Amino acid sequence: MYQNVLEKVKRYCEDRELLKENMGMVVGLSGGADSVFLLQALRELRDQYRLRLCAVHVNHGIRGGEAENDEMFSERYAEMLGVPFRKLAGDVPAMAKEWRVGVEEAGREFRYGCLEEVRQELGYDVIAVAHHRDDQAETILLHMLRGSSLRGMGGMRARRDRIIRPLLCVGKEEILGALAERGTGFCQDSTNEEVRYRRNRIRREILPLLQEVQEGAAEHLARLGEEMQEVAAYLEGQAETCCREMVQEEKGCLKVDADAFLSIPNALQREVAMRLLEQMAGRRRDLGSVHVAMFRELFVGETGRSLDLPYGLWAWREYSHVFLGKKIGAEESVGDKWTAGEPAGGEWTAEEPAGDEWTAELQLGKEFTVTTSQGENWVLRPVRSVIAAGHGVDSKGAQRFSAINLKKYCTKCFDYDRMDTMPRFRYWEPGDFLCLDREGHRKKLNRIFVDEKVPAIDRRRIPVLAMGSHVLWIPELNRQSAYFYVTEETQEVLCIERLIE
Repeated sequence: MYQNVLEKVKRYCEDRELLKENMGMVVGLSGGADSVFLLQALRELRDQYRLRLCAVHVNHGIRGGEAENDEMFSERYAEMLGVPFRKLAGDVPAMAKEWRVGVEEAGREFRYGCLEEVRQELGYDVIAVAHHRDDQAETILLHMLRGSSLRGMGGMRARRDRIIRPLLCVGKEEILGALAERGTGFCQDSTNEEVRYRRNRIRREILPLLQEVQEGAAEHLARLGEEMQEVAAYLEGQAETCCREMVQEEKGCLKVDADAFLSIPNALQREVAMRLLEQMAGRRRDLGSVHVAMFRELFVGETGRSLDLPYGLWAWREYSHVFLGKKIGAEESVGDKWTAGEPAGGEWTAEEPAGDEWTAELQLGKEFTVTTSQGENWVLRPVRSVIAAGHGVDSKGAQRFSAINLKKYCTKCFDYDRMDTMPRFRYWEPGDFLCLDREGHRKKLNRIFVDEKVPAIDRRRIPVLAMGSHVLWIPELNRQSAYFYVTEETQEVLCIERLIE
């Protein structure tokens, strides 16, 4: 039996190109049956592929003396096989409390972190872990019960980045039978018996029931997972093409053409939506089908609707597009809890200013910096000039001075004669307005932002040049108050020069 199982693993690895000659491989060794068989199998294949192996044991600091016994067994077993051995330890319960996650998740993060640390230190190629076919069936059931996406229904992949799983082709009983035939001992983890852990309950109660209902249920679930991975890979390719055609990056956000999005099949819509959420969040964990469904609803909603999502993501509908961005200062901790209707961060709405007290007082001849809503720094310098009699002025009153090197400066000019005080830069405030003509007919900035289709998330950080509530200039929109246009009657001009590097 042992040789049959070993040959099965070898074929699986060759079919999926998991093993290559001279490959450096860090092998997770807990001391349990699965990892013991994995190390033994790779040791037997070592000479054929000239593998460089290193066994790594991680003590989670949970089971006291039992964990210490596992560590000593693992070290002796690796030594017996002639495989280099490393051991690392940590307080996983303390990590779980600090990271605000469950002990299972904290243990997984710590374990993979340790394995990756050793891999990088040795300069090896991959990390081999001992997940087998029954683990795959449990994972697919767990994802199904969580309401996972299509990709999640594929379960674990034979290879993901630097991690390989050579045993996904064999079941637990095959592993135990192979070890028994060789007389190889292994450790028993008492926490595997505790049904308070969801995965253990699936392993010990639910999967055996399914096996009673249908013989080979675990194998069928694992095969379903492989087929779903193939479907998911196809959809990922189609989604990548769709994203290139319908998505643009604009001011740090993703801008999606709503009509184009609604024209593709529902299955592809879900894949595109998840791809966009993952891209903006920088991770996939904790993003599920419920968030995809909520995001998709924006594409059939009215303009102005918005949505809070995990990791500080914020999505909103504006006219024929849906935008996806991040709120400024939003929490991004993996352990943060999120529920529908509970904002991810920030207490403002689309019609509220940032509330910051930032101002920049103008001082003639002195350079200062204004930061735009997208984080771009504009270096400005105010200069006062006197217009000589008969100096030409264009129809819009934009004065051009021959002394200004236009290759170095971009200049905005205002009628200084009409100013009773020096204006200042600040963020917009309720009641701010722009004059549309010299007679003082006004338009509220909120309305201007809407007309210019400025994303609501940007409005709170747009700097304006103002005197009281009268806004003279909105640099980002290149909008200027007509009340301060330079005319033929103007004698003194305030010029704001933008220095271009």
